[in-house]
Amino acid sequence: MCGVFSSVLASRKPGQRSVIRDLCAIVRQEREREKLLIEFKVPVASAATRERIAYGSERSDLISRLVGAFIEELYRAGR
Repeated sequence: MCGVFSSVLASRKPGQRSVIRDLCAIVRQEREREKLLIEFKVPVASAATRERIAYGSERSDLISRLVGAFIEELYRAGR
């Protein structure tokens, strides 16, 4: 793993999760959730490319964890 992006994704610090939670709380009611998910995935993949994280299982795992956290927060019921 390299760069800031990969260290953020690799970390499981609550503060980083709260950034995703805050983002989802703001936009949850403004747009369709599926559209938001797509709009989130594209820049995450682009950021991984900019950070030169090689394609493979490590990159996929990092992106999956971040997208998974986004999905969990996006679909939080009334929180």
